[in-house]
Amino acid sequence: MHLTGFNSSIGYAIVQRIFAVLLVVLCSSCSGQSVVGEYVSVTETEYSIELALLPDGKAVLDLEVVAVDEDESGWSKSIAGTWAIQDTTIYLNLGSDGVVEYEIKPCLSFGEFGFKGCGFGLKAINITAEDAFLLKRYGLWRRESLPPDMSRE
Repeated sequence: MHLTGFNSSIGYAIVQRIFAVLLVVLCSSCSGQSVVGEYVSVTETEYSIELALLPDGKAVLDLEVVAVDEDESGWSKSIAGTWAIQDTTIYLNLGSDGVVEYEIKPCLSFGEFGFKGCGFGLKAINITAEDAFLLKRYGLWRRESLPPDMSRE
């Protein structure tokens, strides 16, 4: 079907706008209660990162580094904080330990740990926290979105 006076570049721009609006509508479901839950990293055995986003806006970040050599010492810490969401970004305030901004990823690739597929997760995009190396390096997946043999429980 051909419409007289229809410009294909205008049609493309309209399709882009429609897609952008749909993306915003779909991502609005990424906010609020839908991000509440437990998130875990899938890392080398010497690192563990777990984040709990609670319905009341509170959060708990658990970090653990296991010593792999006798000359090293491992450590762990649990940091209480709060979280808020704006668009597709979660702002995790860890008080004196800093702030971490996570981008909500509806399909965060499992390629980070050598699997195919993806799951709902978070990827750090801006960090002022002390443990920036660990937090920036590893994605966090909602626990139930991981393949069954990958979830640390």
